[in-house]
Amino acid sequence: MKVVDANVLAYYFMDCQYTPLARRLFELDSEWMVPELWRHEFLSILLKIARQGTPSETELLTVWEYANALVQGNEQEIDWQLAFHLAIPYRVSSYDAQYLALAQTLGVPLITEDRTGVDFIYAGVS
Repeated sequence: MKVVDANVLAYYFMDCQYTPLARRLFELDSEWMVPELWRHEFLSILLKIARQGTPSETELLTVWEYANALVQGNEQEIDWQLAFHLAIPYRVSSYDAQYLALAQTLGVPLITEDRTGVDFIYAGVS
């Protein structure tokens, strides 16, 4: 079991340089947990892609359906106070803090993309 952020989920479905890595991560452990926030972030990612013109809106809506199916039953509520407390020392957004809080609550790694976009990182929160 792992917590994955919306970017990792998008990489799994959208063909890019990170797609093979995201798919390999899924092969190794297909139990991907997400906070309820993931839908908002994932929709934002799809809208950015849609505004570029390709793939089509129909294809992107299909990706939306596949992503929902992939994490169905794995959405979790988060501890809002914990997210707040983690956001301060880790200097992350309230959105990123929700992923951190979920990972800490479940005692599992968080798989996310680092801010430079170079690689995936495992965030162990103690």
